[in-house]
Amino acid sequence: MANSKIEWTDETLQLTTGCTKASAGCANCYAERMHKRLQGMGHADYQQEFSEVRLHPSNLVKIAKLPAGKRVFVNSMSDLFHEHVPFSFIFIVFKEMAKRPDVTFQILTKRAERMSEFFERCKKCGDEFLEGRTDIPKNIWLGVTVEDQQRADERIPHHLSVPAAVRFVSIEPMLGPVNLPTCTGRSDCKLNGIDGHSDKPLGGLNWVICGGETGPGARPMHPDWVRTLRDQCTEAAVPFFFKGWGEWAPGSQVPHLSTAYMSKNKWRDYGPEGGEYNTGGFWCNVGKKAAGRTLDGRTWEEFPV
Repeated sequence: MANSKIEWTDETLQLTTGCTKASAGCANCYAERMHKRLQGMGHADYQQEFSEVRLHPSNLVKIAKLPAGKRVFVNSMSDLFHEHVPFSFIFIVFKEMAKRPDVTFQILTKRAERMSEFFERCKKCGDEFLEGRTDIPKNIWLGVTVEDQQRADERIPHHLSVPAAVRFVSIEPMLGPVNLPTCTGRSDCKLNGIDGHSDKPLGGLNWVICGGETGPGARPMHPDWVRTLRDQCTEAAVPFFFKGWGEWAPGSQVPHLSTAYMSKNKWRDYGPEGGEYNTGGFWCNVGKKAAGRTLDGRTWEEFPV
């Protein structure tokens, strides 16, 4: 359990460690870098290779000790719904979190299909799930990570089938434009072949997080990708949280640094990576801190109620 520098949470809690790459967004995984650093420091929970997923049931007792009123990101260094984490362990995790309604638990996964499968099985369990419940307590927020339109189309429909009071999507690192799903509420509505419908904005998403990539090998994020996403959220009255530009900021974001960084070859024209948004302009690799978190002159730090 540790205080977190992640802007949208207060604490992190590691109940499993290790992961394997699921898609392009995993190429420069921050958790893998951190794992290697903690391994070198001799931390007992990180002595295996990052690709080896391990359970840490002894850390479950930390749930009872969490301060009331905190937001807690569960498994920032792993994926709770990884295929190597048995459903029996996930089941125990949810039972323990349900005992702390005064704490908000935030869970992110790239394995939305497996998350959906878990809750489908829980429905069939009846009274074995959360001592009689088949829905998910309101203090447990479930999120899915996507990086581009392909992964959004693959994962979000599975996510929307999960009976959570708060569903969120984290688009980080954002590697391309993303249009979030809409649904008319008609009884014959299907999202990507999955039955179900919702007359809620963005198909039932309650929160959207967006951010650029950080660390070695970071890839840039076009400002218009972010603007389009923000506008979708604003129109649908869905809270939007902009985590930051990552290592690469649009040149217009840091005009006082642009010339200096261009002269050092730390810049990149939008070019083909901008796709249909290649309207001229360039990115500067100024680092996360200098790139900042403002979008069109303001910070966006909205949370679901």
